[in-house]
Amino acid sequence: MMAPEREHRAGLGAAWFVTIVVFVGAVAGIVTQREALVAAWPPAAHAFAALGLR
Repeated sequence: MMAPEREHRAGLGAAWFVTIVVFVGAVAGIVTQREALVAAWPPAAHAFAALGLR
């Protein structure tokens, strides 16, 4: 049986891992599907241009 502090630390590490994976996945999806996103929502082209992603 793990001590409560160790369980909390393990849960916190898992939460950070999931957060990072979701964030990286979202960014990768936005960058790789740039053309589809701009086709669906034309103002997104300005955001991509501002970020240097044409």
